[in-house]
Amino acid sequence: MPWPVGIPRTLNAEQRTDRARKAALARTTPEHHIAALSRLTLTIEQRTQLAALLLRYDGDEDVA
Repeated sequence: MPWPVGIPRTLNAEQRTDRARKAALARTTPEHHIAALSRLTLTIEQRTQLAALLLRYDGDEDVA
């Protein structure tokens, strides 16, 4: 895997670990999941299931 553009090669192990941790946390945000869903073409059944989940959610509890 090539080195990422714009990232100096002089990062130490602690800096690399911190950067990887921040990247992993960014991939678990609601915004990331919404963006991933918006790129997909959903079937009618999937849209119905997603709508049911969104309508059921009231903002106060976690929906698993």
